[in-house]
Amino acid sequence: MPKSIFTHSIFLCLVLVLIALVTIKVQPTWRDVGFALYGILVLPALISVQTYCKQLLQTLRPHKNHGRHFVEDKKNTIRSIEQLRGVFPSGLGGSTFTDAKKIISHLDSQMIGFIRQSPLLQLATVDAAGGPFVSPKGDEPGFVSIRNHENCNANSEGTTLIIPDRPGNRLLFGLQNILENPNVGIVFEIPGTCTTLRCGGIAHISKDLDLLQNHVTRKCIPKVVIIVEIDYAFFHCAKSYMRSRIWDPSTWPSKKYKVGFGQYFVRKGSTFANQIDKDVQEHYDKVKLAILGECKEID
Repeated sequence: MPKSIFTHSIFLCLVLVLIALVTIKVQPTWRDVGFALYGILVLPALISVQTYCKQLLQTLRPHKNHGRHFVEDKKNTIRSIEQLRGVFPSGLGGSTFTDAKKIISHLDSQMIGFIRQSPLLQLATVDAAGGPFVSPKGDEPGFVSIRNHENCNANSEGTTLIIPDRPGNRLLFGLQNILENPNVGIVFEIPGTCTTLRCGGIAHISKDLDLLQNHVTRKCIPKVVIIVEIDYAFFHCAKSYMRSRIWDPSTWPSKKYKVGFGQYFVRKGSTFANQIDKDVQEHYDKVKLAILGECKEID
């Protein structure tokens, strides 16, 4: 006999004995007995059925993800590291932060040299609800400065990054996320180089005047800087960039892909939408002039 059936049988016998004892002593009516049986047997059964139905509906119901619906394929969904490693066996370089030899806890001299030649980085942040965001940060090569702790070799080890926040769209998603969750990830890129540098750590936002003055560019002083204490750093393999051929001009589109912002504020194709797109382009033209040093960059 299955264990669950045996357990339920014992429970039922105990309930019947209890009812018999109560009946002999109190002498209730059949109506009282019926209510007692309903409360002891029927109601828990109904609750169990309700719970089962909820679980079943949760399994069958499409999950909602940012407006998209998909039905989870339980048979093919990977849910554990063991299952994942069954598809991707560990290599000689390790499989976790603790055993991957190329991951270090600071920036070495090669990484420092890479950052000093990088004009672009991608900053990944996470909000309080766990929603991920990625923001590009770019300027002339070397716009990110590197600091060292006093006990580090200043010529070969970097422990802290200082990233100036240049004028943008003022949505401040990344900065707000840092206030809610200070863990960040960064990818540094160099044009023409398929290898990228990945690093991350704990970030905070500073308006220290000395730091702001040290990151003035084109007579434009940043309002804040992002300070990142490095927890890990490593070079990422070049394969994805090699496959994309992103640095190969022969693969670039013959025409630039034009993005219009006006349609997100008003009806697409309306006069106001076209005017917004025109204003955005005029602003970009001024930014280009500022980059060339012909005018001051506007906020």
